[in-house]
Amino acid sequence: ARTNVDGGVTSIGVLSEDIFRYGGAGVHPNPGALLSLLSDLRAIPGMRLIQADHANIATIRHFSDEQLRAIHGLMCGDTGARHPWVNVGVESASGALLRRAGGGGKMVDISDEDWPGQCAEQLARLCRAGFSPMVSLLIGIPEETQEDIAATWEWVHSISALNVTVFPVLYAPVDGADPITRDDLTPLHWRLMRDSYELNFRRVPVLYADN
Repeated sequence: ARTNVDGGVTSIGVLSEDIFRYGGAGVHPNPGALLSLLSDLRAIPGMRLIQADHANIATIRHFSDEQLRAIHGLMCGDTGARHPWVNVGVESASGALLRRAGGGGKMVDISDEDWPGQCAEQLARLCRAGFSPMVSLLIGIPEETQEDIAATWEWVHSISALNVTVFPVLYAPVDGADPITRDDLTPLHWRLMRDSYELNFRRVPVLYADN
């Protein structure tokens, strides 16, 4: 970070699969370690915005509101930025579908039934702390049903008042199987994408201006 700032790159990205798990043991986070890291980065002369990448719903739960606000403050510093973004992989409002597709590690100890509610609650907490969560959804997960898509569409509408953006992306298998294409998309898929981007078109310009 010092090398980059000295070279003129004064805003940096702290990139990982789950920034809130920094310094933790397995799935058990260590909030003090992350706060210490961000404090050291903030102390570098000339440092501007510290941007995060991914965060996990199951980990955010272990941070207090005060700790989330402290992390937000350390990332923004005195840059004038108010709403740093963080990518949060929700993937689906159907916990059962996500678990069948191999997402149990992401859910940790959150039950299938509690998954959509926990996602909404932790996103709201991030927003109250000042973050602008960028939610990713997976379209075309194997065994996905129209009911699963409808549940995710309803979930997106349930969080639409939050300062979030929502980005549906096509499921891309890593095992060599054929990925889904536009020909595989149903009217419900298109409705989910349309409504997500209607939300995004209102929020993304402000997000870019702020950052």
